Amino acid sequence: MEKQIPQLYNAAVSLMGHDKGRLYLIVKVIDADFVLVCDGKVRKTDNPKKKRFKHLKTVAGNLFSVGETLTDAKIVKVLKDLI
Repeated sequence: MEKQIPQLYNAAVSLMGHDKGRLYLIVKVIDADFVLVCDGKVRKTDNPKKKRFKHLKTVAGNLFSVGETLTDAKIVKVLKDLI
């Protein structure tokens, strides 16, 4: 099985923790193990959650282009369209 590499602006579902099953957007890649995620509602862009990447499953990629301004409303809309 090939190890996934965290990619910026991919949608991912949490596999572990109290937020299990919640859909997030990866807003920053810290390193190969950790990323910052937000969903626009509970975890907003001004307070993203630090999450271990192995506890996430990527479900969609490249939802935003690099340099595009992220707002909570945009994130909520994009994640809602995925459901």
